[in-house]
Amino acid sequence: REENLEATVIATVTEDPRMVMTWNGDKIVNLSREFLASNGASKHQVVRVEEQEAYEVPASWREGSLADRMNARWYMAVGLALCALANFAFGFGEDVSYWITGEHTGDRFTNTMILFMGVMWVVNGLLQGTGFPPCARLLTHWVPPTELATKMSWWNTSHSIGAGLVVILCGYIMGNMGVGASHTGAWRWCFWLPAGISFAGAIALAIFLRDTPSSVGLPE
Repeated sequence: REENLEATVIATVTEDPRMVMTWNGDKIVNLSREFLASNGASKHQVVRVEEQEAYEVPASWREGSLADRMNARWYMAVGLALCALANFAFGFGEDVSYWITGEHTGDRFTNTMILFMGVMWVVNGLLQGTGFPPCARLLTHWVPPTELATKMSWWNTSHSIGAGLVVILCGYIMGNMGVGASHTGAWRWCFWLPAGISFAGAIALAIFLRDTPSSVGLPE
């Protein structure tokens, strides 16, 4: 049975590793296989690296983080104590601005106080970061793996509970402390009282906290 089909040659494969296209008898494309395989990009690049001076990696980075290398008891206690001192400093922001500018009001006084508060905010945030590493390490030492997730979830609520209690405390301070009916200066105690509680907590940690069960004669 014959079919009414027509075929037109559109490409011919040859041994020559090139792609050649013609139009009306003229070659309009003539590319090598190497060019097609690399999309026209060079397959090599010359790089010259200049000699650099030797750089010594800090020991604390090379040997591991401080939290892994230090006793968690002292790491946490010292970090909390420094954080408390930073919060004490917040309460003296107005005094520091006066000591620097010699003024109690005005743009210089206000801008200096804002700058001091901003710097202390950063310092306080960095010091607060010393709390999580020793806690995470202590929990893995003292809590069995089968209870670790539950105990860590309880521990993690301390951030929210503490923040809520501080809000209540500061509300009481602003309504009952300070000078006069306007409670002038009460805001300072919103930093000083929580800082005092934190400092007492740091002392308690230094006295009662232990790094690992083996440090008190218990099995790990």
